[in-house]
Amino acid sequence: MIRRDVLYLYIETLKQRLDAINQLRVDRALAAMKPAFQRVYSLLPTLLHH
Repeated sequence: MIRRDVLYLYIETLKQRLDAINQLRVDRALAAMKPAFQRVYSLLPTLLHH
């Protein structure tokens, strides 16, 4: 039972690290974009959802 808890915590830690790395990647990409493309990029989720 304890091993399962440790594995769960390890997986949660990995997910958090992956989320942080992904956010850093997005932040770097946005920093390299021109403002007009940043606006388009921010609208993509809305445009793709409908």
